Amino acid sequence: MHAFAAAYDGVYRAGLNAFGAADAVFLNNADAMKGFKLNLNLLLKRLRILLACMSQCMQHRQAARVASAYVGFA
Repeated sequence: MHAFAAAYDGVYRAGLNAFGAADAVFLNNADAMKGFKLNLNLLLKRLRILLACMSQCMQHRQAARVASAYVGFA
């Protein structure tokens, strides 16, 4: 009976260790996902700023074309 209890205890401890390792992996992945989301939000903000700048640039180019066309016809 003692050998069975020792074997059961060993299996139980191995299961606990495996569960602890899986839990640690999950927590690391959760931290990684949080970092990924923060990086993604930062990237999206930069992309919005870039698109706004490009839009502004296109508006200025269009205004310059209109002005040069106006000067050309004047």
